[in-house]
Amino acid sequence: EAEVAYRSIADEPLAFRARAELGGLLLERGRTAEGRPWLEALLEAYARHETTTPIALLAVALSARRLGDFQLANDVFRQAALLDRSRADTQLGWAQMFMDKFDDQHAAQSVLEALEHNSHHPLAHALMARLQLRQSMDFDEADTALERALSVNPNLVLAYVTRAGMALRNMELSVADAALDRALAVNP
Repeated sequence: EAEVAYRSIADEPLAFRARAELGGLLLERGRTAEGRPWLEALLEAYARHETTTPIALLAVALSARRLGDFQLANDVFRQAALLDRSRADTQLGWAQMFMDKFDDQHAAQSVLEALEHNSHHPLAHALMARLQLRQSMDFDEADTALERALSVNPNLVLAYVTRAGMALRNMELSVADAALDRALAVNP
């Protein structure tokens, strides 16, 4: 469904985010030869100075991250944030990049900034849960953050995967199995 939706608008001149999401989705599905050109085209547009809005810059940063160019991704996330610090999606994309690089301190700063502008953002709460687990193994706080995330978006796969990981850590296999079933029901 998502691929069809992204493809339906990806050729629109201002659909930078759709192109980044389509490329990322194709990479996740193992279709690298199809996904890379979408992401590389965004980096080329950036090099030609065609991506100047916060949303366009976010698409470039996400593309650079997905292609493994973390320095470019960091630079472009910074540019996008300077243009509009209130965009939670920019802060959360940046946080995920920091988490990829095991820089939990900067990741937490970005998540907190996102929550400052949108205190109910489900992805922010799910990322905060993961950070709490990575930093202090605080299962109670992580569970509270996951509850907040799922109360806003009951289909947030990351929240269910995180919950499954917590359950496995405690050898609660049926809880882990149920959480993974919920995740797979959303994203097989």
